[in-house]
Amino acid sequence: MRLGVSFIFIGKCGEDLFGYFLLQEMHKNGVGASPVIVPPGDATGLSVILTRGIHRGILTYPGLIPALKAGEIPDELLSQATHLYIASHTL
Repeated sequence: MRLGVSFIFIGKCGEDLFGYFLLQEMHKNGVGASPVIVPPGDATGLSVILTRGIHRGILTYPGLIPALKAGEIPDELLSQATHLYIASHTL
């Protein structure tokens, strides 16, 4: 909880180093990550930002980034929410 506000993250990550790191960091920083789905055998999505001077490039391995479907979000979480933020690099 920061600034008196609690929040929950829902998404998908893999059973890999990046997925475990993300879950650990969210837990360490008080982010509710219990709804995160970890399907076996799939990989966590990852983006790397490369900069040089005024130039920037973003390399993305999508992995599970586009895999979450609306039907996988529990109705009980939506009914408790006062704010909903939806984001994706593929919008």
